[in-house]
Amino acid sequence: ALDRVSRDFGPIRVDVLGKIAEATLGGLTYLYIKHHIMHRDIKPSNILVNSRGFIKLCDFGVSGELVNSVADTFVGTSTYMAPERIQGEKYTVKSDVWSFGLSIMELAIGKFPFDASEHLSDGDAAPAGILDLLQQIVHEPAPRLPKSEAFPQILEDMIQKCMSKRPEERPTPQELYVRLLPPFYPP
Repeated sequence: ALDRVSRDFGPIRVDVLGKIAEATLGGLTYLYIKHHIMHRDIKPSNILVNSRGFIKLCDFGVSGELVNSVADTFVGTSTYMAPERIQGEKYTVKSDVWSFGLSIMELAIGKFPFDASEHLSDGDAAPAGILDLLQQIVHEPAPRLPKSEAFPQILEDMIQKCMSKRPEERPTPQELYVRLLPPFYPP
């Protein structure tokens, strides 16, 4: 799984991130367009890569068809949940997009992007636990890639669009796949 690759080898190169994004968005688009299924637990540990470089989504234990009873249930890994899900709103495919953006950022920087110590002012205490982290996800600005020549503008733009706090401002997996991936592979 990509969480282990990142843990063992550090941040993942941008060209490899492009391939990961392409495969992940292709899988999410297929699930959503062809089967009306949302994954609902996108995170690096649920993106697999084999020795030949094939990338696959796994752990469909919490995925579900787009029906009200499923869209209302609170499932998935809380630290990768979109802010609207943490607040109890319905799950949409754009919630998967938040988790995708968060996962790509984590793989790019080699650590979970919500770092409590970076958001603290002098004298503030670090978050006490998961509830404080969830509050940070909901109420603090979304993290951004650090300024670095290693991160092209297209990657910054894609992550920023994915991690918009307002789900209506996020693209769908298909929109990302069609519009934002081609610049990773210029002619």
